[in-house]
Amino acid sequence: MYDIVNERLLHSPRAGVILGSNKILDLDKDGYFEITGNTSGPGNIKASDSIPYRDSSSYLMVLNHELEFEFEPIEFPVYKSSVVTQPLIQGDSIYLLVLSRNSGIQAMQNTLRLCNTKGELLRKKYWTKVRSGILT
Repeated sequence: MYDIVNERLLHSPRAGVILGSNKILDLDKDGYFEITGNTSGPGNIKASDSIPYRDSSSYLMVLNHELEFEFEPIEFPVYKSSVVTQPLIQGDSIYLLVLSRNSGIQAMQNTLRLCNTKGELLRKKYWTKVRSGILT
């Protein structure tokens, strides 16, 4: 991200996962946008102390307007997993709907989570598959 006002280049924290399909919204209503998105754990980056969020897991990640983590990323520690995040607005409240899916061989149930904007779990439901757009 290039800050044209202060003429500086910013980058996100070092991570082995890609934050893709970004959604931009003012989650904490401070007048600045936060960025949420989807991550996956394909496991193609070798373990390294310089990469704290390796791609052998997927994460719930939210970046603020300075491209710093809004809260410590929440790990879904399964190789070949994915996390899809969708901000939801209900009245004056904003929530994060987090769908975690396990495509790997490790034991982790697929979950649909409702979190607040700090990543704190409010509700959770397990699911097995999607049929005609409906979680079962």
